Amino acid sequence: MNNTKGQFKVFVSYSYADADAIRVRDWLRNTFDVSSAESATGATTRHDALLRAISAADVAVILMPAPEDPASRNVLVEAGAAIGAGLPTMVVGEDSSIPADLADVTFTSWDTPERLIEKVQRLAARPLAPSEQTYPLASSSKIPTSTVQTARQQLSHAGLQGADAIRVFDDLFKAAGATTRVSTTSSDVTVPDLAIWHDELTATLGTPLPVEILARGGSWPAVRPRLERTLAASGGRTLLAISLGDVRDGPRLWSDSRHRILFVSAADLLEALMEVALPAALAMLVERATA
Repeated sequence: MNNTKGQFKVFVSYSYADADAIRVRDWLRNTFDVSSAESATGATTRHDALLRAISAADVAVILMPAPEDPASRNVLVEAGAAIGAGLPTMVVGEDSSIPADLADVTFTSWDTPERLIEKVQRLAARPLAPSEQTYPLASSSKIPTSTVQTARQQLSHAGLQGADAIRVFDDLFKAAGATTRVSTTSSDVTVPDLAIWHDELTATLGTPLPVEILARGGSWPAVRPRLERTLAASGGRTLLAISLGDVRDGPRLWSDSRHRILFVSAADLLEALMEVALPAALAMLVERATA
């Protein structure tokens, strides 16, 4: 959606008694076309107004009040409605104020106007969810051995470029029954190379699953800060990072209380895909990384 103030329309949920939240709302209003349940006119009930505001938005920002704030219940209802509608959603607040039910939603602490606006822009620009696509998800299946072998040969080519490697994995994930979207933004290093959706990945790794292809390899300590930034910007729960070089000591799994990064070598991933379907292959690599 386009508007006169910016590229995205933002639904904001907040407490009118929260001075910090009102200040953030005003920051967002200076850049985006901001709406809330109260601002949606023409509806006869608050419920209708809420649905109208959410359906017109590109992204939701939940300014979480303190638990003792009487408005916190309304904010949680609006957060659930936005998430249930498939709207990319960001929760802003203190760690202690975020309920467990929102633990997997993109989270940020109170920040400067510039940084918060940048985070909202990135969240709104992330790949669309499968329900917003015009094509259905394919069913899960093991990739034919010949397809995996072809991918292995392509990835071993001495002159392979980053874009070529992304295409190889894009084709591979499609062959595995996943829906994919390749990033069209090459200048922003925090945008993942591609995202994949697969019904059987939702419970374990979350979907969309952002994927970063490390064509130049790199050690885990060296690439981890960049991967953390990419994961935070993607809005995903887990980031799959695939290195075309060796990953010493096998797959690595980094995790905090909200997000995870699975760091694997292309060789290990292809070896697993020779044996089982994609969801099982990633589950095997997670198990190896945590052993």
